[in-house]
Amino acid sequence: MNIEDSYYAQKKIICENEKLTSYDASFVIDNDNPNIKKYNEVIPRVYTTPFLSAEFCKELLEESIRLSTKEDTFEVNPTEVGSVQVPEFNFKKVPGVYNLIIRAVKENLVPIFNHLWGRAKYYEATIQIANYSPKEISEISYHFDSAGDVSVVVPLNTGEYEGGGTEFLNRGIVEPLPNGTALFFDSFTNKHRGLAVTKGQRYLLVMWIKGYNYSFDLTRE
Repeated sequence: MNIEDSYYAQKKIICENEKLTSYDASFVIDNDNPNIKKYNEVIPRVYTTPFLSAEFCKELLEESIRLSTKEDTFEVNPTEVGSVQVPEFNFKKVPGVYNLIIRAVKENLVPIFNHLWGRAKYYEATIQIANYSPKEISEISYHFDSAGDVSVVVPLNTGEYEGGGTEFLNRGIVEPLPNGTALFFDSFTNKHRGLAVTKGQRYLLVMWIKGYNYSFDLTRE
């Protein structure tokens, strides 16, 4: 068990919302989008694809805020450098929701990763909701993601805040995307930062997905 697992094993929360723990692809995935499982290169080496349904994003965010108020809080990761810390709600605390999101990644994103990078198997992921706001942390500095091989960012409440977006060093800015759309990129070669939120609160589902390890395989049945 790694440090993250050990820490969150002591803080486990039971989610009683069956819509977030019992996998129903018609609710979780944006299957009505004709471009589902297709991807677009928005700037070099940075991609987007339709992923989660707007209904699922809304339910996930509301439940996370409810659980954080009831059981725990959004908190910064003390192992991260201060300039990249942002309040977050880690789903290792909520195994039912974590497992559902893992399944969605396995069935909808891993085939794209394999096509782009020849990576058919992934074994682990950090999954959390990050919260940017002018009152707390509105932006973070340039950084590489070191917690995984592929970084995935999914907006949950676009249109409810001002500012935001993701800037890739010397390469361009990706403006806030529609809710449920996955922005993804190779973690180790893309230096980036979250841009300032000037009004409201920005919530993102953030995932760092790690490469294959025989202890656990995202692609197995």
